[in-house]
Amino acid sequence: MKYLYSLLLLILPLSILAQSPTTYSSGFAVSKNHLVTSFHTVKGFDGVLVTGINGDMSQGYIAKVVATDAPNDIALLKITDGNFSGFSQLPYSFKKTDDVVGAATTAIGYGKLSENNKVSSIEGKISVNSGISGSADHFQTTMSTASYNAGAPIVNNAGDVIGMVVSYVYNNKNINFATKSKAITKLLISKQIVLPQGTGLKGLKGNQRIAKMQSATCMVMCFKGGVGTVSDFIAAKTSKIAKSNIVNGHECVDLGLSVRWATCNIGASAPEDFGQFFSWGETKTKKNFTPGDYTYKREIANSWINIGDDIKDTKYDVAKIIWGNDWRLPTAVEVRELLDKCEWQWIEENDKSGYRITGPNGNSIFLPAAGVKMLDETYYENSYGYYWTSNISPSDAGNAYNLYFFSSYKGVDSVRRYFGHVVRGVTE
Repeated sequence: MKYLYSLLLLILPLSILAQSPTTYSSGFAVSKNHLVTSFHTVKGFDGVLVTGINGDMSQGYIAKVVATDAPNDIALLKITDGNFSGFSQLPYSFKKTDDVVGAATTAIGYGKLSENNKVSSIEGKISVNSGISGSADHFQTTMSTASYNAGAPIVNNAGDVIGMVVSYVYNNKNINFATKSKAITKLLISKQIVLPQGTGLKGLKGNQRIAKMQSATCMVMCFKGGVGTVSDFIAAKTSKIAKSNIVNGHECVDLGLSVRWATCNIGASAPEDFGQFFSWGETKTKKNFTPGDYTYKREIANSWINIGDDIKDTKYDVAKIIWGNDWRLPTAVEVRELLDKCEWQWIEENDKSGYRITGPNGNSIFLPAAGVKMLDETYYENSYGYYWTSNISPSDAGNAYNLYFFSSYKGVDSVRRYFGHVVRGVTE
């Protein structure tokens, strides 16, 4: 493989360059030597490496930015590496007209760096036919994308590219925006790029569609201070990701959702361990879980001390108090996100039953069915799971919301605050 050597490369080894700030995203081919990706992921970097073509992460090819459309977050790249033989025939065409709201869409690109990097897909629909501030060159989707999905093509059921993933967070909300294909084609035509005319995706779904897209889908790696190697980039980036997923000494997982979820319950040393049980709003475990032993009771029967409708990030938040300020209880909305956007599989891990929950980006956590504490006994362990949220029930001040599941059901429920539940923390 041919590398671009600068004066800096002559002085510093590639392994040191790989430690400099780096980023990566998805991209897709638009001609034999050109591809497009999201502009914000390449802006400010002086070295670009394209890899993952045909699923091959061992080869990387030097590329340069040849045109941009900053308002629409589009960058046109050309692979200049002499060892690159060119993209094969592209299996898609571009659809210039707007799709209607509700149309099914699929984003196809690379996900989070891991030992098994592969092209994957994210399903969704067009939810709003405009972007931020009503931009006519964008649309909003229901797909739960992440930063590394930026630049991934979005195709419809006919196999046409109708847009490109450009954004997954706006004003701290999990809102997914895409640039419409008409903005992409406008930039390509201005650079005299002949638009692809393929129809190879028509009628294909799932793994068949992904397999057809392998040759045209890329991972775009960006460097500061020159271009390093694919292996150095992956080593540096995965090390950085691993460190970033240790918060106050406790591991978390990015599932591609609005928050990261802890890998273990509070008080547990392994994902399958139950951990400690707590009443809602209490920050210490105890032996007896009865109305009389509950800290926030009143003397009047069925009367409860108000400690707030949402106790996240307060002195009543057990995750925050035990694990530190960067951790907190999940909200009921965040639990519903876990329910709605992830795949749930009932399994056994080390003789403990529970759900393996896989996020949109392929990462997963395990929630054991720890049961519930009532009086001084544990009931339904290995059969039912009960996990506190931070929210009280608006219809009954004596109840709080929890994540409730068993092998054939999962949902958000409300139960008495004095019951003993386990806790799975979240962090931003």
